[in-house]
Amino acid sequence: MKDAVDLDAMKDVDMVLDTTTVIVMERPLLLVLLLSLQSPLLPLEATRLQPFLKRRQRQYTKLKMSTEAEQDVLPLESSDHKLVAFPLKYIHQSGTLICAHKPKCPPSPVPFHVHDVKATWLETCIQWCRIHENDPKIDRRQRFLSRFEKTIYQEDIELFDKFRSKENLGDLINAAFLLDMPDLATALARYVARSVDGKPIKYISEWMGVPIRSGDEYADAIYGE
Repeated sequence: MKDAVDLDAMKDVDMVLDTTTVIVMERPLLLVLLLSLQSPLLPLEATRLQPFLKRRQRQYTKLKMSTEAEQDVLPLESSDHKLVAFPLKYIHQSGTLICAHKPKCPPSPVPFHVHDVKATWLETCIQWCRIHENDPKIDRRQRFLSRFEKTIYQEDIELFDKFRSKENLGDLINAAFLLDMPDLATALARYVARSVDGKPIKYISEWMGVPIRSGDEYADAIYGE
C-alpha cells in the first residue's frame, strides 16, 4: 500500500505577511494555516487559491484513508511535494518527528514539512521501521555499548540492496540523520562496512569519494610511494 500522495500537480505557495498585505510566493504552509483559521489578514485576492487548497485537502483525506488499518499517522510533506503518512507507532524511532508531534494538541491542518528528504526515502524509512516493529527499544547506553558490533539483519541487507549505488545510499543515510533515526543510521553504517570489507584501499577510496593522500602509509604500502 502506498504511503505517499503526489502533490506535484499543485503549485506550492507560501506567504510573506505584514500589517496590510500578503504576498504569495513559493511554498504553502502559512496560507493553509491562515485559511484554516479564517484569518482577516488574508486579502480577497488569495481566495483564488481556494481551489488549490480544496484539492490539497482531498489529497490529504485520501492519504489518511489509504493508511494501513486506519492507524494514527503523522502527515509529512517531502521535499518533492508529496504527502507521506508516518505511522505514530514508529515515531519513537525518529527524534525529529518526536519533536514535531504534539500528542496533546489537536491534529494540525498542515503536514510537517521535511526539508531535503524526498518521498522515496521517507517511505524507505517507514519500510525499515516495519521490519523492526517488534524489536525491543534501545536506550542510549545500549546503543553506545553496541556501536562496534557488525551484526546486521538479513531483512536490512535485502532492503538496502535495492539502493546499492553510493548516491542512493547517501540519500538514505542523509534521511536517517535528518530524521534523527540512530538505529537506522547504525544499520546503514554496518551495511556499508560489510560492502567494503576486504576490498582494496583504492576501491574503498573511490567508492567513498575520499581521495588517498600521497603521504598516507596505506598509499605507500599499495603504490610503493
